[in-house]
This record gives sequence, C-alpha cells and structure tokens, in this order.
Amino acid sequence: MFENISGKIKVLAKVFCALGIVVSVVSGLLLLSYDLFMGLITLVLGSVGAWTSSFCLYGFGELIEKVTDIAEHCERNDFKELMKEETKYDNQETTDSYYRAISKYSSIDE
Repeated sequence: MFENISGKIKVLAKVFCALGIVVSVVSGLLLLSYDLFMGLITLVLGSVGAWTSSFCLYGFGELIEKVTDIAEHCERNDFKELMKEETKYDNQETTDSYYRAISKYSSIDE
C-alpha cells in the first residue's frame, strides 16, 4: 500500500489534473449557453488552473522519489565514494576528519 509512494503521488497529480480539466471544460460548455464570457473564463482559466495546480503535487512526488534515491545510495556506501571525489581538492585535515565522522556513523548502523 505504501510502496512506491512517490509514483502514486505523481499518478494522483495527473488524475487530479485530468479531472480538473474535464470538469472545467464541461462547466465552461454548460455556462456558454447562459453567459458567453463566464463560460469562456471557466473553460480557459479552469483548465489552466487545474493544470498548474497539479505542479505542486507532482513536484512533491518527484521530491520524495529523489530523496528515496539519495537514501538508497547512502545505504550502499556510494555516498562515501561521491564525497571522496568532492573532497579530493580539500586539505588533508578536513578530509581526514570527514572520513572519521563517516566511519563513526556508519559503524553505528552496523
């Protein structure tokens, strides 16, 4: 149920976007028979609003996916290799203290 939650959130964003656009189009078409201006406003702004409001929910799903990927890489010790490349130009004292801290925290998990 809670596996791949990022994918589910992104699908939910797409569903909300599609439903919002459909509701806006149907409402706009119904309003066109009563008031041309309000029908067009509902049709256009409702569709654009549904589309743009889905960005936040989709972005949240994307954020969760990226954080999950980072956590998985950290668990596989890819983080140590990545940081080794990043810190190779730092002075040796900073690098040594960094690796001591990493080994301290990685030994806690084991």
